[in-house]
Amino acid sequence: MPSAFRQRSNSRRHTVLGLFITLILCTVLGFAPIPASADPIKLRGSILTPEGSRWTEEVKSAIHKIKSATGGRVDETLYTAGVQGEESEVVEKLKKGDLDIAALSDLGLAYIVPDMQILNLPFFIKNEKESAFLEGKLHDRFVREFRERGFELLFWSPVGPGYLHFDRPIRNVEDMKGVRTWQWKDDPVGKVMIKELPGLIAVPLPLAEVRSALEEDRVDAVYNVPLATVAFQWHPFLKYVLDVPAVVAGGGTVIAHHAWNKISPGDRAIMAEISRNQIVSFRAGIAADSTAAIRGLKKYGVIFEPPSPEALAILENASDRIRKQLAGTLFSKEILAEAERLLAEYRKGLKQ
Repeated sequence: MPSAFRQRSNSRRHTVLGLFITLILCTVLGFAPIPASADPIKLRGSILTPEGSRWTEEVKSAIHKIKSATGGRVDETLYTAGVQGEESEVVEKLKKGDLDIAALSDLGLAYIVPDMQILNLPFFIKNEKESAFLEGKLHDRFVREFRERGFELLFWSPVGPGYLHFDRPIRNVEDMKGVRTWQWKDDPVGKVMIKELPGLIAVPLPLAEVRSALEEDRVDAVYNVPLATVAFQWHPFLKYVLDVPAVVAGGGTVIAHHAWNKISPGDRAIMAEISRNQIVSFRAGIAADSTAAIRGLKKYGVIFEPPSPEALAILENASDRIRKQLAGTLFSKEILAEAERLLAEYRKGLKQ
């Protein structure tokens, strides 16, 4: 056989073998093979928080790093301040292909994977450490459930304790009666929570309308993390905070498979790595900003008051009732049992 022919034959065999190995790796890793000459991809992204907030700035930082690390092959146009609508609308746009990627709260994530709602139950998780521990234990399960529904979960982190903020002091159960409390329009847990707490009146509103409702005296109370209360400029109307976390809020970034499958395996790996690294920066920044927000609220004259023992018992009993009501409908009984078991083990370990 002539030497040139053998070289061409070997080259063809190597090429075929290389393509075969690439296909095997892509199948095993769950990636669709992308041509090396694929055009740059411009993702359409959404986030509820305004410009200048910690959440928005962290997402923008990740976008910049991904664009740089991929040589411009992956970039993103980010729509901020909820211009793409409430989170239920954003998720629908992701599913329809009108958006590609979004930073969502636990509530938004639960529109895709209902079992994520377990992280957003009132008076269930007591602090960020418990929240991070629980999510860490359930992480692989959640990632699998997102994939089954057509999404990749790139990033998740607790963002801090969320409190009930009032325009009046709440020292006992009687003080709650008649208080008009903002309810996130599409939040099923918030709806049940307000119903279960004695005397509170639900006022369902989109997030974008809360400040005007406070200004026009249509709402007396909200629930949110202090950092968001400051970012959305709600604090001038709310001078009292019930000093026990109602929830430990969290959030994450998801990308729909219709966009993910267009990105090369190498660039996907870059995105995943940058997202993992961004969690470290995000958590450190959020912790510092949350402390600063609470300190700022106190300087502004906001009073943090602990509930009376009677009120705390009522809140905890309401939490038990809410979990029992929602298990098997909003989220699975299995995930609730697993979360209760994990938290019990975690708390027991702290006491030993």
